[in-house]
Amino acid sequence: MTDAHRGWLPSTELILRVPAGLEQVIPPEYEDRNGHMNVKHYYELQTTTVWRLFHRLGFARDEKREQGTFSLEQHLRYHNEVLVGHKVSTHACVLGRTDKIIRGMSFLVNRTTDEVANTLEFVSANVDLTQRRTSPFPAHLADAIDRDMASYPLDLTAR
Repeated sequence: MTDAHRGWLPSTELILRVPAGLEQVIPPEYEDRNGHMNVKHYYELQTTTVWRLFHRLGFARDEKREQGTFSLEQHLRYHNEVLVGHKVSTHACVLGRTDKIIRGMSFLVNRTTDEVANTLEFVSANVDLTQRRTSPFPAHLADAIDRDMASYPLDLTAR
């Protein structure tokens, strides 16, 4: 979906087909001076969701700590307000990958208003932590990423 004022956004119906990273009601301590959720909480909710996506894909299973990810880029966009008492959910998906880089997006959906409130687009690199250098994804991670991407509605990743 293209919105002249907010750019490209998929419908909440499509986003909700992606597993929720978290669901919660916004507590009073998240409110800022403008009467809506403070920006630091958008970021916290979104990065928590991306980390959960990485866990689901198998990134956190390296017991020897030889593999990891480094964040290369993050683009946070605000589309609609979230107020105290609103119920929200977050949904992260992979948009694409190379042999060393993963690109994805997390959506914060305001379930109270049925609107996309916020998006976090991210780019991360797979890293060999023994050398502190980017490295190709191990086969099991590459396969998990590809399977995960194939499970999304086509319109969600078409951009």
